[in-house]
Amino acid sequence: MDPYNQKTTYTIEKGCPWYEAQQSFGPPNINWCEPSRCFIFDEPANTISNLSFLIAFIYLIKKFKDQFTRFYATTLLVVGILSALFHASNNAFTQFFDYVGMFLMTSIILAFNSRRLFLSGNVYSYFWFYSFINLLIFVCFEYLEIPIQWTIVVNVFLILSTDLYNGMKEKTFKYYKNFFIGSFILVLAQSSAMIDLNRIYCNPDNLVLHGHVFWHLFNGLALTFMGIHMNSINSLKKS
Repeated sequence: MDPYNQKTTYTIEKGCPWYEAQQSFGPPNINWCEPSRCFIFDEPANTISNLSFLIAFIYLIKKFKDQFTRFYATTLLVVGILSALFHASNNAFTQFFDYVGMFLMTSIILAFNSRRLFLSGNVYSYFWFYSFINLLIFVCFEYLEIPIQWTIVVNVFLILSTDLYNGMKEKTFKYYKNFFIGSFILVLAQSSAMIDLNRIYCNPDNLVLHGHVFWHLFNGLALTFMGIHMNSINSLKKS
């Protein structure tokens, strides 16, 4: 079964919440293992597991007071809200905004790395630039019928490669513990998503244990470590 590009796979039964929305906007281009349920949360486990991003937001806001980390933490909160809305409603329209949230999150990290790389410019200007580019790539992928999930793969590759390059250039690898921990957890997150997506493990009757649930949990944790990493690099530059 090809999990991508199933534009004609309507999963919400008539009479259930979000049925009309899915009929109007169409289903998303991907089917996760967790089945649709006739409930206000169409995919309850995938919806509720986005609380990991709320926990990440609260932790970073409480621990760090600098403007950048708080802005980054806020993007994680937006990711969680938009992802929860998508999994609650399960249609192409809310899937688009799910990607908007992820693009905001990847763009702020790319902006931070670009500011370190070029040693000039404003991090927020880079942020809006990457956000626009990501949306443009999203539209192009849709037009070319390339699975839009690859936009995130491209972003993650650029994030990790530019951060590693900056570490070599600045000779700051001894401060990279949180980066390497976060990167390892990101690998676990991606592995969980692929296990779910390719049905390597899929038990639709299970209410909780789904690969995409672990994608959310691992990402919330990994991106917390990435926030700590960026804060430590910022603090190092100010000292």
